[in-house]
Amino acid sequence: MNSDKWGYIRKGWKEMRELRLIAVGSDALIADEIKAITESFMEGAVEITTMTTAEVRDVESGALYICATTQREALSRIVPGERLFVFDLHPMEDFFTAISKIPEAADIYVFNNHQAYTNLLVRECEARGMGNRQFHAISFQEQPRREVIHMLRKARYIVGVDRMMGSQTLFSEKYRFCLRNDVKIIAGRRAASAASAGRLLTGIAEHYEREMHRERQMLKLQLEKGRLEDLQERIEKLLARIFEVACMLANAHFHIMSSEGQDMGDDELFLDDSESVPTGDCAEDIRMLGRRLRDFELLRQRLQMLVDVA
Repeated sequence: MNSDKWGYIRKGWKEMRELRLIAVGSDALIADEIKAITESFMEGAVEITTMTTAEVRDVESGALYICATTQREALSRIVPGERLFVFDLHPMEDFFTAISKIPEAADIYVFNNHQAYTNLLVRECEARGMGNRQFHAISFQEQPRREVIHMLRKARYIVGVDRMMGSQTLFSEKYRFCLRNDVKIIAGRRAASAASAGRLLTGIAEHYEREMHRERQMLKLQLEKGRLEDLQERIEKLLARIFEVACMLANAHFHIMSSEGQDMGDDELFLDDSESVPTGDCAEDIRMLGRRLRDFELLRQRLQMLVDVA
């Protein structure tokens, strides 16, 4: 596979940033993590901002919202389902490999802001054959501070996701004073599952598909009314836009699936730019737009199929 093909984003993409992604977390730290995870496969192709769940009071026009499973219930009261995308976040496998090397007789303290996620991490460890280990949950936003400090003073092994183990949390002034000198920290970097990240790509494709169909209808109307000023330029811009978005989706999908260790040699999520050469005849080029949009629709359908089997 030609890596340049997948990495190619045509110059001029910046003009297309009508869509915004908003990464939402229970706090700013988690919102930043979700933004970073999204950027890892979107590569700056779409603007991403952050908010906390408490800050989401209404729905912004032209925005899609991304959150972790723990925030789905709260956000679904405000954000319509078609604009809310929930990442299924899991630590990378090397995190669990490191935990498995802790002596079986040792107590392992799982450090997180919420009890629900500490329980999830324990279940994932147990599913990997570590059910005979003794795990203790520390949920620092839900347990009394005195209890959290008492448990940290005892902990020889502390595990958790990397955003919870740094200078803003575990090693902050609030907690680092009570850590043992011989404490062993195991921090795991999280990633979104291929299926949940792929659903976001499908949502982006649906957004642009609707937008591009509306724009083509406006161009047809302009032609029918004989308003030819700037028409060819607008047609060419839309043809370029279709290709640009297709490139962006193909590139992002390649990163998502490759990170899962899947062979992407047969992935056909790409449109051939050689089929988008304008003729200079407005009527013919608008018909060409129709063909390219049908191609884009098939690309979006293939993307959905790949998500369904991920």
